[in-house]
Parts: sequence; C-alpha cells; structure tokens
Amino acid sequence: NQELEEALIGNILANNMNLLKSPNLEAKHFYFTDYKLIFEEAIKRIGAGEVVDFRIITTFLKNNNIETSIIKDLMKATAGICDMDSYSNEIIRLWQIRELKNILNLIINENISDFDAIKTKLEGEIADISINMSKQPKKIDKIIDDVLSVHQKELVFTGFEKLDILTGGFELGNLVIVGGRPSSGKTTFCLNFAKNVSLNHGVLFFSMEVSDKSLARKFLNETTGVSAYRLKIGAISEGDTMALENNRHTWKNYNLIIDQENGINLLTIRSKIKRALLKTDIKMVCIDYLQLIASSGKEYSREQQISRISEGLKKIAKDFNIVVVALSQLSRAGDSRENKRPILSDLRDSGAIEQNADIVMFTHREEYFLEREKVPEHSKHYEDWLKCYNNVKGLADIIVSKNREGECGDIKFRFNGKQSQFLEVKNDSY
Repeated sequence: NQELEEALIGNILANNMNLLKSPNLEAKHFYFTDYKLIFEEAIKRIGAGEVVDFRIITTFLKNNNIETSIIKDLMKATAGICDMDSYSNEIIRLWQIRELKNILNLIINENISDFDAIKTKLEGEIADISINMSKQPKKIDKIIDDVLSVHQKELVFTGFEKLDILTGGFELGNLVIVGGRPSSGKTTFCLNFAKNVSLNHGVLFFSMEVSDKSLARKFLNETTGVSAYRLKIGAISEGDTMALENNRHTWKNYNLIIDQENGINLLTIRSKIKRALLKTDIKMVCIDYLQLIASSGKEYSREQQISRISEGLKKIAKDFNIVVVALSQLSRAGDSRENKRPILSDLRDSGAIEQNADIVMFTHREEYFLEREKVPEHSKHYEDWLKCYNNVKGLADIIVSKNREGECGDIKFRFNGKQSQFLEVKNDSY
C-alpha cells in the first residue's frame, strides 16, 4: 500500500517523535525499495540522536543516486491525519502476507511429500514472521499502574501453602525450573501442583518420558488411593472399585491436558500451546523434561542446544503470558559430594538454565541416596545406617534455590511414593 508507506515515512520526517508510535516497524516491512532505504537511514540517524527531516533525506537520496521527486509525495502525505499505530500495523500485516506466500511457494517448489516435514518447516517459518503487536514499550508510570493493579488472577498458586508464601506464587511470564535426580519425585511433585492449579486454570502437561496412561494412574493414585500398580495390571479390589466410583464425578473438574508426543521441539510446543489456547484458558505449561526437547540446531554442542532451549522456553512464557514449568535432570556431581543436597551448578548440560529461570527449585530425598548406600545387615555399620534411614524415610525437601523476586529456602514435605503424593509438613520440623 503505497499511500500508507508514504504517509508513515512522511510523518516521521515531519516529526521524528512519531517514530515512537511504530515500535514494531522495521525497514524490511516496506514493499517499495526507496521507502525501505529512507526508513532505514532515518532509523539509523534518529537512533544516533540526530534530527532527520526532508532536507536531510533529500541529500541522502542524491548521494545514493535515487530520484528525489519522491520527497514531494512524502511531503504531500503529511497533509492528512495519520494514525501511526494503525498504519504501521497494516504495513506489517501486508509484509506478513507477502512472506507467507513466499514460504508456501518455497515448500511447493521443494516438493516435500512428508506431512510432518511440511508441518515443522511451516511452523518454523511462520514463527519467524509472527510479531506480538501488544508488546510495546511503556513509560514507567504506566508500568507502575499495571503493577499496582495486579491482583491474584495474575499469579498462579501451586496449592502448597508454604511454597506459595515463600515464592509469592508464579507470575505469568515466569520460567520455573524443577530439578531433581532420577526417582527423586520431580514428576510426581509437578503433577501434584499441576492438578491443584488445574482446578482454577487450564494446564497443558507435556510428558515426553512418561505415558499419558501412567500419568493418569498417578493422578488416580493420589486422588483415590487406589494403587497405580493394581490399576496397571487390572487387579483392583472391590474397595478400589468403590473408591473410583465415588470420585468419578470429580475428574471433570480438573482442566488438565496431557500431551505425550515424544521428541518435540520448541516450534511444535509453540504450535500446540496456540491450539490449546483456542479451546481453553491455559495459564500453565509443564514440560517433563527439558533435556528431552529436540533441538533444531544439530551443529551446536549439547550445552549450546540446552541454552537455546531454555531461552526459548522463557520466550514462550513471555510471549503467551503463561507460566512455563520445566523439569530438569541434574548432573551426577552431587553423588560424589558428602552433602547430597542439590545446588544450582548441578543443573545438567548448561548454566543458561539457571540464568533464564525466574525460579529454580529442587526435589530432594535423603531416603533415595541412603537406599543406594545400604550396607549388609551383618556389617558393623548396619545399625548406624538403619537409624539414619529410618530418620528420613518418607520425607522430602523442596529446595527453592533461586527466586528472582522473593526469598529462597526449604519447604519440608512428606513423600508417599505408594500414593504418588507430596504433602506439606505443617509444623517447622518433620
């Protein structure tokens, strides 16, 4: 739309402050080459603190052997009323349509016959041309107004009272990391609070390691007490059947969506979130677990791949204004320490996980480590081992090691593995 491009550039040259009303606009969004060059030059000079007017741009055009007659068109375009915000959004929309047509033509010309390959390529290319028009710079007074008007719907609470008090709740846009060694209970812990959250908000749970049926059995195990193992083999008792029937009416109350596709990448996760948001009000996305997300950059080292993935998850949280909870494996470094409590440097494969996260917490069970260090009953150390083991059996700590806008600390829990359940300890000691 030549008139739109003329009006927008003309009004920027007439008053450079108008540029602030088009924060998402870039030179590449213009269709006409001359206007693209003028906008690029104006942006560069204004950014350097210069005042750019029609005279300056006329000199620029002459120096680059570009016909200066277009200056008259630009000056005429300033005569009418120009809605800079609407005009720039329309120019961007037209650019997106042109880019999308180019993408579709490329896919057709490449003769890709595999649906998944077409889908992945299309999702990736579309993500590159997607622009969130609402994420515009704001003056501090406007941001302060937003801060002071925040109420509880802007926060997501886990349903664990002490944990929610310590963290202040998860803020929309947060990336939360839950780390733990294998069998430390991190999946169970995440499923527990995802269940609590899903009573008030939509929760999308990506399970790349555990099947959806296994998660459903854990869910039933926690809510009804029926053994997940008996559910698995189909050997439920009359009492189990009664417990299931008594709770059947409550399952629809949980807005918990399970996605068990393996090997998905960030682009697929984005696409699935978009589709889920069309159907329900998703406020939390859980990913079990971060290291299983496929990387599109095969040329990078594993550390760089995980860094890109954690950055991508943080961007997803901000772009969709949701809480992203990503489970993360820990390195074996803690196994060789006398004190097995996990620390931030134990996060596996990349320090960028800690850097990008707003909150980092760990599941820790001394019982898990003592079970692995069990000594023979005839050993002289057996009684000491048994005493230590009995002191920590069925106990767990949730260790909040990073909290960008709050305190860190430990929350004491009882862990019931047979019922897939973490329960907060109400008093100060176990």
